[in-house]
Amino acid sequence: MTLSDLPPNERPAAKWAQKRLVMDLLTMVVWPHNKLEEDKNTYLNEVVGQANALFGTNLVLMKDLAGLISQLVTQFHSSLIDIVNKFVNEFMIEPLDFISKEDCIAYMVNHRIVLLDSSKENRWQYFLHSKVFDKTSNSDKLLMFGNETLQKILLLHFYASAYMLLRDEQFLMELDTTTPHMLSHIAVGVEYSIDKAVEEASGSAGWFHDLHNRGIHVLRAKSGLLPLERLIYVPDTMEQLVRLHQAGTTGNSSMPYPQSSSASAVPQMPVQEGLQMSVQQGSQMSV
Repeated sequence: MTLSDLPPNERPAAKWAQKRLVMDLLTMVVWPHNKLEEDKNTYLNEVVGQANALFGTNLVLMKDLAGLISQLVTQFHSSLIDIVNKFVNEFMIEPLDFISKEDCIAYMVNHRIVLLDSSKENRWQYFLHSKVFDKTSNSDKLLMFGNETLQKILLLHFYASAYMLLRDEQFLMELDTTTPHMLSHIAVGVEYSIDKAVEEASGSAGWFHDLHNRGIHVLRAKSGLLPLERLIYVPDTMEQLVRLHQAGTTGNSSMPYPQSSSASAVPQMPVQEGLQMSVQQGSQMSV
């Protein structure tokens, strides 16, 4: 079903419902990707009910209409991935110097572990964060969620994308700050592209091995053996945000295997485009 299949008087209500789903995704709810079908329908019925009340229509949630009003969420995700793929190399996934193909793959696999390790020990290398050098104290200061590439992607996706509803004054009035859901949406897109870059470099053998590891992760999670969320360490003292300056050598062939600062770091399960990160107060947030 497309909008043109609806009577002309019902199309504005359906378009509003599409935008409402995306706005809720960025402000209040996580898209019910893993929810029961009954829960999804309850939520969609609420949105359709709001649209009917606003536009004086009588839209009824059937399968075709549910698919139609969910289309913008899918397009929104796809638009993000298109943008992220243009900038993912800024995370230095590949080594700068020429090394053998085998060493290059090993570098990329290890670098992915480093980038996605959200532990306390690895906070200076985690891909969401950045750091700035303070000459006065000869120290590095950690900028939580301050990665410049991440911020660049966020601005392009939320304020310049053709699918962004902030161009609609009605929805723009609902926001007065960047929300945690907006940040998490971008973070998941970046993780997805990092995974994709590494898996494509690894070839089919690496992809099959990775698929098996993902299957084991899902199996354990469904069996209650693993948490479904990954914790992100958030410093709660100023001392944890400052360290004596350390010069880095990212991408140097003399160090082809980047190492996470966390001894317990393991390869993360590659993310899916529809997954989201939820934020909690305190010393940790979860993804």
